[in-house]
Amino acid sequence: MPKILIIGDTSGSPDEGMKKASKELSHLLDLSMNVRLASVADILRNTVSFRKIDIIHYMAGPSWRSFFYAFFLKQILGRKAKTIISFIHPKWSILAGVFFRVFKPDAVIVQSRKWKQYCHDSGVLMSDELMLGVNLKKFSPVSIEQRNEIRKLLNLPLDKKILLHVGHLNPGRNLSLMTRFKEDRDVLPVVIGSTTVCPDTKIVNSLEDAGVKIIHEYLDNIEMFYQAADCYIFPVVDPHCCIQIPLSVLEALACGIPTVATRFEGLPYFLPNEFPGLNYLDDPATIHASVQHLLCSNVKPDPEMLHEFSWNRIVTKLEGFYQRILTS
Repeated sequence: MPKILIIGDTSGSPDEGMKKASKELSHLLDLSMNVRLASVADILRNTVSFRKIDIIHYMAGPSWRSFFYAFFLKQILGRKAKTIISFIHPKWSILAGVFFRVFKPDAVIVQSRKWKQYCHDSGVLMSDELMLGVNLKKFSPVSIEQRNEIRKLLNLPLDKKILLHVGHLNPGRNLSLMTRFKEDRDVLPVVIGSTTVCPDTKIVNSLEDAGVKIIHEYLDNIEMFYQAADCYIFPVVDPHCCIQIPLSVLEALACGIPTVATRFEGLPYFLPNEFPGLNYLDDPATIHASVQHLLCSNVKPDPEMLHEFSWNRIVTKLEGFYQRILTS
């Protein structure tokens, strides 16, 4: 049985995309392989316990650090180990490009057309199979009656349209668009902030001044907020401010919640225009009209169409890629 080392962020609560992906994949892969999730610091503190690794799969980034660390860990844990870098949340720079060429990994997994094109001519074994998914058992639709009961439990109004966003409370998330609904008395925008990143005080104050409800805490029952919502909004444009495929968009769609989103990185690559219940926002100025149109159309996502996004399905494909790397 091959020994797989997944390198990711093991600190704090899993309320951030890369943390959640690392945790989900390592847990499910461990059912069929010998898998261990650790941070670089964990490994350096106890190198002996990580010997004889077959695959070093670096989940975070990539950045110049991830290319160097993957190469360095290969030297100290076993030079026969294969290294994989996942392009989940690229923090790119000229230095990252140099380190990619100098400390070239054995394989990469890309999640958008842009990075597929970039890596195409590198000579590195590449996969563009989906590796970011959603728990379709936890995130699932509910009836109107169940939704109303959930709203009561969460102390949310029954007589308003709830517009939801989940993510970091920082300027790069383009959250000012949530204030466009300030004059709509029948609408309540709700933003749930990740605890992984400290909130930006100015952003929080401006949102609250516009009547946006802010929740800044780790929520183990986060699916209930999706199930209580009428529409999900993903307004992010800056590629540095979110992973290539926002898990919150997948979670909203899995709960049957109509979604308005920018054409962010890998979203249109894996979710084309015709996906029901998903409207792409090409002009931020039209967000109000886009949300109203989606709410009036009564078109909702079909969770059955997200079968390819289930973590179990992704794990099966990832296992196949591991075997391909080991035999290459």
